[in-house]
Order: sequence, then structure tokens, then C-alpha cells
Amino acid sequence: MCGIAGKASLHSAGPPVTAGLVERMIDTIRHRGPDDAGVYVDPGGRAGLGIRRLSIIDLATGHQPIASEDGAVWVVLNGEIYNYRELRANLEPRHRFTTRSDTEVIVHLYEEHGPDLVAHLRGMFALAVWDAARGRLVVARDRLGKKPLYVAHAAAAGTLAFGSELKAVLADPAVPREIDPVALDEYLTYAFVPTPRSIYRAVAKLPAACRGVFDSGGWRVERYWSVDYAHPEPTDAAAALDQFEEKFAESVRLRLESDVPLGCFLSGGLDSGLVTALMARLSRRPVRTFTIGFRERGYDELPYARRTAAHCRTEHTDEVVDWNVTDLVPLLARHFDEPFGDSSAVPTYHVCRMARRYITVALSGDGGDELHAGYNRYQAHKLVEAYLRLPRALQPRWLEGLLMRMPTTSAYFGTSVVKSLQHLVEFADGVRRRGWQSWLRYFDDELRGRLYSRAALDRLRAAGRPGAGPAADSIDDIVRRSTHSGGVHRLMWIDMMTYLPDDILVKVDRMSMAVGLECRAPLLDHRLVEWLATLPLGLKMRGMTRKVLLRRLADRYFPRGAFDRPKQGFMIPLAVWFRGELGDWLVGRLEENAAFTQTISMPVVRELLDAHRCGRGDHSYRLWALLMLGEFLRLP
Repeated sequence: MCGIAGKASLHSAGPPVTAGLVERMIDTIRHRGPDDAGVYVDPGGRAGLGIRRLSIIDLATGHQPIASEDGAVWVVLNGEIYNYRELRANLEPRHRFTTRSDTEVIVHLYEEHGPDLVAHLRGMFALAVWDAARGRLVVARDRLGKKPLYVAHAAAAGTLAFGSELKAVLADPAVPREIDPVALDEYLTYAFVPTPRSIYRAVAKLPAACRGVFDSGGWRVERYWSVDYAHPEPTDAAAALDQFEEKFAESVRLRLESDVPLGCFLSGGLDSGLVTALMARLSRRPVRTFTIGFRERGYDELPYARRTAAHCRTEHTDEVVDWNVTDLVPLLARHFDEPFGDSSAVPTYHVCRMARRYITVALSGDGGDELHAGYNRYQAHKLVEAYLRLPRALQPRWLEGLLMRMPTTSAYFGTSVVKSLQHLVEFADGVRRRGWQSWLRYFDDELRGRLYSRAALDRLRAAGRPGAGPAADSIDDIVRRSTHSGGVHRLMWIDMMTYLPDDILVKVDRMSMAVGLECRAPLLDHRLVEWLATLPLGLKMRGMTRKVLLRRLADRYFPRGAFDRPKQGFMIPLAVWFRGELGDWLVGRLEENAAFTQTISMPVVRELLDAHRCGRGDHSYRLWALLMLGEFLRLP
């Protein structure tokens, strides 16, 4: 795991790329690679590649950038290529290898396949290839988007800068820092900035499963992979379970290769429990597992994690976390580089920091919800589809309005009937208005319109957006491109294209890299994902039962019913905290932030906090999103 950055300048009249520039870029992401650093600059100053390396495989000779035999092709890699041994065996008859690293296979794959090399890779990666003979820079991301890559293309100047994090790209003084008002509007809608935008006009995210080619013909982005849920195939349930166990175990086995200490996050839930069980079966020594606990009851899965650890006979470490949220908030903003409103970044950071004291690589259960219909919203989708098929007379808006005005508690919504019903009403309203909904919307059009200052609304209009509506369009555009006619599979596909790469995987990447920890997700192996997409929905969700196949597999490794409890989620008790001192701290923190108050109406912020404290709705997630926007606006 590493951080990469660099730049290409293909106009002969433009300034050359220098080693000093590339060094400044990678210095900003030193935390991603504390073990080693490397820079290569083309002799003509046309391109430069840089890397900060966290050494995982081939500690002795894996220094990057790595070149071809003739020095014409240079590569930097962030991530891991799990099939590199197989690829190397195929390439060795035709190429000379000088390292044992997975990066070197990319060099020789490029020599044989050009930009199509990515089709041969099985892993998590963001990579850059400089082809000096062709004057071509190729960048690419893995299929599911586990590793990030930002790009700043300046067509007039004939340059392209790239980096694993925004801060690396912004270290190039030629990249403007103007905030994109449309991206900010999308953030307030979804609590993340959807791809391809970043919060800055001049910088974009390279989408997952895409490669970008920059040469004399300009800059072009091409998708090289996609998954199709539209044509599931009839499958025998018993045979499917056997195949799933075999494919899942293979995915775990591939991710156990490491020259440094390795372990597993263990939340107490089904996904990480199965990853742990398979690791224990495949490992020669006890697996190291890590869990954090919370003081607030209803948010703490520590007892369940201990039970799983004991059953799998792991070497288990856990601790109850002292949150220090007010100290942690500025740190989060610095590592995300743009506003990011998912509060589960807080526990993710804590468990990564704890695990890093003992290991350098951690496996996780990420992907189980998106691939196995694990989210509550998939149940909601079924219920809402049935509800909206009823005659209008049986869809009483007055009752929906009454439910939305009912007071709520600070309980996690999965254990609160009122909160669950309110979420269903919001879900139904979203489907009526937009044709789809996924519970991702934080501030709707009306609330965003009231939230903005006059100056912010003027900036939106100047950007071609009338007021604060319609709702943010990046995800709607993805939905319109969907080949799925509807149903839960369509919603799963939308999550895989949006929420997974832009929220879940961003959160895990930034919080793990903040402490120099590599995270691997066996459930997100692309071959496993492709196979799961061919299965009928009934093997993922039957009636209101989610994760059908995972639960059946769990019965082979755990006592029957070991995971039969409501979904918890990796959440923090924001609702409780904002009803106490944290609410006062938030108001004071935002009021003293001039950049925030010039963008957001503080009276509306206080209105949300007052309603939250009085129980007139749970606005904790909105308040957190506003807090993280404020922290971003404080960044230098």
C-alpha cells in the first residue's frame, strides 16, 4: 500500500516537470508510505512519477518506480496485485525480472498489452505508467474503487497532474483551488462528493474500473469493466452455496500473502465474522483480530465480537474507545481533503489506529452489504414498492406527515420503530419524486434552498444550477444509465457504483492510510463480484431476510443462528451527543468560521439543532455533515 503522485507536460513550450515538484507532491502523502520514497523524472521533463511506499511484499527489492529492461516504461503502484505470481510465471519466458514485487509485472504487461494491461490484474490498485517512447501517461483504478486517484487536466497548458489524495495534486501550484459550488451542493445532498467531481473545479476523481490515457491526442477516460445484475441465472441453492464457499475462501487465501504482520477487523457482525472464520481455517497460526467498543449501550458490539473471536480461537485485542471527537474532527478534515460526512469515519479511525500497533495489514468485511443485499434500505425498497402500488386513497399523506412530526429518541434507528417508519416515509417520498431512492439524501432540495446564504445561491446560479435544485445530478445520471428496470438488484447496482466507492471505500482508505495500515476486502474480489451478480435475488434476499447466502455459509462455521440479530452498523452515538455538550460546541465552532457562515445560514443550523434536541426529528447526521463542511472550509 502506498501513495502515488506525478505529472505529465506534453506541450513543448510548457514548463518541464521537475523532481522538486514531484517530491513536494509525494511529501504531502508521507503517511500513506512511511517506509520508502522514490521519484523518476523523464530526461526531457515531459513526465515525473513519485511514490511513498508502505512495504508489504518484497521488502528488500520492491523499491519504486520500476522500469522496463530498456528504461522506456516506468510504473508506480498503490495497492496489491493478488495474481502477480501467476502473471509473472506467464511473463518470465519473455522478460527479465529484477525484483520479487507485484509492481514489476505491470511493467511487462504494459509492454505486451499497452493500456489493456488492467484487464489482466486481480487486486486493488491505482497505478501510473509513463511510456517515454510514445509520450504517453496511463493511469488506472481497480474495478471496485478500493484505491483512489485524483487528476487535474489542464487542456490549454497540455498538462495532467495526478495523486492518491487531493493534497498531492494541490501541491502542484499550477492547479487552481477554486471550490466547485455544484460539488458542494452534491455534498450536502449525499454527505460525500460523487465521482467524477471533487470539491475543486480543477480536479476530478478517476472513476473506479476506468483507465485514463494522456498523450498527444489529449486526455480520455475509458471504462474497462462493469458488472451486470440484469440477467441473473437460475441456480441450485445447494450448489451455489458450495461454489460461494470455494470462491470466498480463494479470495481470502489470496489476501493472506504478506511479508509483514497481518490480522482482521472483527465487528461482531456476519461479514467480518465469516472473513475471520475463513482466515482461521486457512492460517497456520491463530489469527489476530481487533475490535473497538463503545460506552453507550445499543451502539456496542464488543460482546458479539468476543464471542466470534473465542469460537474462531483468534488472538483477540479490543478496547473501549475514548472518542475525543472535538480533537479528532480537524484530523478527519485533513485526511479527507474535501467535505466527508460519514460519521463512521470516527470508529474506523480508532480501530485502524489500535490495529496498527500490532499489524501492518488488516482484512475487513467491506462489501457484504452491497453484494448480499445487507442494508435496511433493500427491505425498505420492497415495502415501498408494495405501498406505492396501493390506490392513492390508501397512501394517506396526512398520516405520513403525522409520522414525520412524531418525536424521536436518540436510539439507533434500527431499534426505534418511529425512526424506522420516518425513514420509510422519506424513502417513499424519494421514489415518488425521483423514481428511485436509497436513503443517501441528507438535505433535500427545499432544505438546501433554506440552508444556503444568498452568496452561495448566487454561486450556484452562476454555475448553471437554479437555486439548490434539482437534486444533485451525478448519481441521478448514473441511475439513468442503468440497464436495470427496477427492484433490489438495481438498488444494489447503484450502491456499487456510488455509495461503495465514494463513501465506504474512501472512508476505509483514508482512515487506514492515516496510520499506515493496509486494508484488504476479500468480499470485493472482482471475480467473486461477477459471479454473485449472476445469482438470482432469492439467494441474497428472501422475503425480508437479507444476506441469505452469507447466513447459510455462516451455519457451516458457527452455531446456527449466531448472527440472527438486528443489523447494527458501525455507528457512533451522534444523536445522544448533539443533545448534550457537543451541540453547543458545534454551534460555537461553526459561528467562528467565517468561510462557513458566508456559505451556510447559521439560523437554519440552530433550527436543526433545536429540533433535534426537542425530539422533533433526528438531525444528528445532518449536523455532523455541516460540521465536517465547516472543518473542510478551515483547511489552508
